[in-house]
Amino acid sequence: ICVGAMALVVVLSAFNGLEDLVRSFYDRFDPDIKIEAVKGKHFEVSEQQFESLCLLQDVDTVAQVLEEKVFLRYGDRESVAMIKGVDAAFPSVTGVKESIRIGTYAFGQEGLLLGMGLAYKLGVYLNEARSSIQVFVPKEGIPRPGQWQDAYRTRRLGPKAVFSIQPDFDDVYALTSLEFCRELLQLPASVSALEVKVAQGASMDAVK
Repeated sequence: ICVGAMALVVVLSAFNGLEDLVRSFYDRFDPDIKIEAVKGKHFEVSEQQFESLCLLQDVDTVAQVLEEKVFLRYGDRESVAMIKGVDAAFPSVTGVKESIRIGTYAFGQEGLLLGMGLAYKLGVYLNEARSSIQVFVPKEGIPRPGQWQDAYRTRRLGPKAVFSIQPDFDDVYALTSLEFCRELLQLPASVSALEVKVAQGASMDAVK
């Protein structure tokens, strides 16, 4: 009975530690609270609404983000990715800054912070990077026959750094400035989410 009970305790302890480890990976990229639209992908936030949210009790930091699926091309390599425009508050809400492995990136400024898996798929090596990455996003509506190039808006950005957290994020995400994403998507005042960091020791349910 003692040996069986001890074995059970050891196994459960190992699973508990593994669960904490996996949760810590997601905590580096996901905020404590994420405010999204009930309907649709984007919504507008006024300065007054944003300031009111920042002043709520037990709210530490609020970041504005704008995400969209895009097509990336670097040289002769291509990949579908999720581009995420973030503001200067983003590294205070998540742990992405501590997960940068190569290069340096100033959050809220132009340039691309690539997930390691995405950088590998595109063949981006920062020490050898000589050209920028093309970013394509579909325009609204149906393109005319034979003019598929008019169906996309395209911009160029230089790769600045590479982060590594875990494959769910590394293989998909490219981070850049919120202003760049708004200009690319032609959504000057919109966000796809407000990401909130709760003050240490505060009740998550109370803040929600």
